[in-house]
Amino acid sequence: MLILKGFAVDEEAASVVEVECASEPIWDRRAGQGRVLNCEDGECAKHQKLLRLIGLTGFLEHVHFFLDKAPLIVYILNMFKTTKSLSKSQETRFQILRTALGLFRQRGLDDTTMRDIAAAADLSLGAAYYYFPSKEAIIQAYYDEVQAEHYSRVSAALAQGRQSLLDRLRVAFHTKLDILQNDRKLLSALFRFAGQPEHPLSPLGAGTRQNRQQSMATFSLALDEEHLADDLRAILPSALWALHTGILLYCIYDDSPQQKRTRNLVDGTLALLVHFLSLVKLPFLKPVRGGVLSLLRDAGLLEPASPAPLSHEELKP
Repeated sequence: MLILKGFAVDEEAASVVEVECASEPIWDRRAGQGRVLNCEDGECAKHQKLLRLIGLTGFLEHVHFFLDKAPLIVYILNMFKTTKSLSKSQETRFQILRTALGLFRQRGLDDTTMRDIAAAADLSLGAAYYYFPSKEAIIQAYYDEVQAEHYSRVSAALAQGRQSLLDRLRVAFHTKLDILQNDRKLLSALFRFAGQPEHPLSPLGAGTRQNRQQSMATFSLALDEEHLADDLRAILPSALWALHTGILLYCIYDDSPQQKRTRNLVDGTLALLVHFLSLVKLPFLKPVRGGVLSLLRDAGLLEPASPAPLSHEELKP
């Protein structure tokens, strides 16, 4: 008998509880709702009703129930997946991270304290501070997770076969939107730090330089199979990162269903970009490309792409 464990947010108690179940129901993904389609032992039939997402808003992977208790508690995973067994320390760290992100999404970054996070994670305040000395440290871990997940998904998608440059770029951009689609409220709180260069969470500051470089490394994957001059290959990762940052900012304000306007903007912009690249690759434009490269370097706007981000299992607690 397989016993699966995890953490779920109790809607009424606003706390995180450990749940387990001897069966593995199948989760039917819907927009904000889900339904148990099957349970091997049939004992979950009494729970055949719609469930509302509570607390966390990432993609759900499985739902499990206490079969011997009346209250219905949902097992929720974040958007991030782990494939290896974690140590107790790593489990605690991920528990705090998941709990904090759930509270940030629900209450907002400013209205959530470290004490709130510790209480919701059923840990002492000192234990929470041991793993994350501040809310900023939690957000930095979130940045790291997003970059690792983006790199992993794009790598897997591009490994499926040869694709056109436009298709590869679409994979890189739309995958990032997929990962962040439930975090628009959180992103709006984080983008405000862009105007504070010294803030450790500023997307343009020194504190997030490694994340920018890792993001550029992901966009570089879409360029790997393309025949590009060295100057273009040096410029494009930074340009693609800047373009995707602008699109994320637009997405925050996009109130169309499923942010359809943002998706259309991505497709249209990338199509124009590919046509533009076919022109700037021409040999007689090499002096122009060289001038742009020098200008960006002098302005400090050309950052090298870093190696691949660490996987979830490799991220240190």
